Amino acid sequence: MWPISASCFLPRAFRRRLSIFIVVLGGFCSYFFAFRIIQAATTIPSAWTEELSTLSPNVTMMTQEKMVTNASLPRILLFITTHFSNLHIDFFRECWPSSIAKSILLQTADVAVFSTGPTNFSLLQATFPTQNVSVYERSNPGYQSGAMLALQEAARNKWFDGYDWVIRLNPDVIIRNDTWIWATMRDTNIDAIFVNCRGINQETLPFKIHTDFFAIRPARLPNGTFLNYIFRNAEEQMTLDMQSILQSERYRWLADGGPKRPGYCRVHRENSPVIHYHEYLTECKNNLADTITTSYR
Repeated sequence: MWPISASCFLPRAFRRRLSIFIVVLGGFCSYFFAFRIIQAATTIPSAWTEELSTLSPNVTMMTQEKMVTNASLPRILLFITTHFSNLHIDFFRECWPSSIAKSILLQTADVAVFSTGPTNFSLLQATFPTQNVSVYERSNPGYQSGAMLALQEAARNKWFDGYDWVIRLNPDVIIRNDTWIWATMRDTNIDAIFVNCRGINQETLPFKIHTDFFAIRPARLPNGTFLNYIFRNAEEQMTLDMQSILQSERYRWLADGGPKRPGYCRVHRENSPVIHYHEYLTECKNNLADTITTSYR
């Protein structure tokens, strides 16, 4: 026997309305379940977020709460000028590896070497094994001119473009403690770190800016900075080039830094985080291991 359908006992008009209702109800249910499936597929469970937070800091966290990448670090360039004298070679070998090992700032920075002597590429590779290193070779124009030529060539060829900060160093200028420097460079109200050669009191006038160590935000420099020279003395020319930053007062003198004696343009103080002192070569291995600290949070 064929099964008897209940619809056989319902009026035709009622059955038509019932069919329409069933079609509408079916469409609504399909939309609702499809929405729930899409919502489930695009929601990251909290357990996954907790698991992502344990990954390497090099990995970008794809959540609103955590966006951790190396892009959060400022782009820093170490601009080193050298003629690869025996003294500079000894400082590269004896002091720089220990200094880099203790400093997040130095470890994460790119390196540009302005070479006016026979470049020792194997030494640079040993000193900076993990950094991006560029070498620019030029003939040696002399002591003062060499310091100015390095900045002139950097400006002309736009070597500083794309960097948040540039730190100018000689191989015999050692960063012993990067804590204060690192904190100051992350201050958005500061565009430069200088050392005044004039006196033990760094506010001594007229200012004379040390060229063997300084740190600047290149984006804050007026167009044409370093391109035209008026003075033969590197420090006097540097002071002229930095007038816009000096007048803005958006700079800091190196904490506990300064010359050994007034007018002596080498940073040298007992507690200075940066030191330019040739006798330090015999001490740097042991001293750096004990005294260098870094603070990056």
